[in-house]
Amino acid sequence: MGKRALAGLVVLSFFVVLAGLMGCAKNAYFGVRNQAIGAPGEFGQTEAAIAKAEGSPGAQYAPEKLAKARELGKKGVETYWGCRTKEAMAMLAEARRLAGEAEVAKAPPKPAPVAAAPKPKPAPAKPEPAPAKKPPVVAAVPKPVSVTRVTKKVIYLMGGNFAFDSAELTPETRTMLDDYAALLEKESFTSVEIAGHTDSIGAEEYNQGLSERRANAVMEYLISKGMRPESLKAVGYGESRPIAANDTRQGREKNRRVELRVVD
Repeated sequence: MGKRALAGLVVLSFFVVLAGLMGCAKNAYFGVRNQAIGAPGEFGQTEAAIAKAEGSPGAQYAPEKLAKARELGKKGVETYWGCRTKEAMAMLAEARRLAGEAEVAKAPPKPAPVAAAPKPKPAPAKPEPAPAKKPPVVAAVPKPVSVTRVTKKVIYLMGGNFAFDSAELTPETRTMLDDYAALLEKESFTSVEIAGHTDSIGAEEYNQGLSERRANAVMEYLISKGMRPESLKAVGYGESRPIAANDTRQGREKNRRVELRVVD
C-alpha cells in the first residue's frame, strides 16, 4: 500500500471515530447546550441523581429541594462553560446533595395529642384580715424615666436584590439604595440595622453566611454613598426569621429580603 493511500486511511479513521463520539455524546445538560465535544462526568452524574430522586417516594415530601437542585445544576453547567470550574463543581455537588436528601425524605411525623390540663382545685377561703391603720400621707417621689431605643421605621428590600446565589447587588437595587440613602440623610436617627434574611432552601449554615454577606454588601454600598459608617450595623439572620411560609415560591421570595431598621 502506498504512503498516500495509508495517510488517507488514517484520516478517514479519525473522522469515523470523531463522528461516533459526537453521535454518542449528549448535546445539552439541564437545557444548556455543550460548548465543546466533551463534558465533565459531573454533568451526567448530577442529572442522573436528580432524575432518580424525582422518581423516588421521597420526592413528594421535598419538592423545594428538588427545585433548588435543578436550579443549581443548570447554574453549575452555565458557570462551567463560563470558565469558573471550581465554583461550578461546588454548585453541582450541592445539587447532588440536595437530590440525595430529597430521595430519602419522609413524611413529617404527626404531632402528639396534647393532654388536657387538670382543672385546678379551688383555693380555700382566706379569713378576712383585720382593718389596718392608715399610714401617714407621704409626698410621692417621681421615679426616673428610662429612655428606650425605638425602631422608627423599617424599609424592606424584597425579592431579587442580588445576583443568583451571591451578594452582588443588582442595578435596580443600587438605584433603590441611592434613593434610600438620600432619604435617610434628611431624617434624624441614631443608627440603622441592615438585616439580611434568606429562605429555607439549602443548608442552614450556608444560608446564614449568605445573609451576612448580603447585609454587608448593602452596608458597604450605603457608606460609598456618604452615610456615616458608625451609624450602620450589618446583621445576618439566615433562615431563622421568615415572614411567610417557605413551601411556596411566593413565600420564599418574601423571605429572601434585606431590612433597613431605622432606630430613633
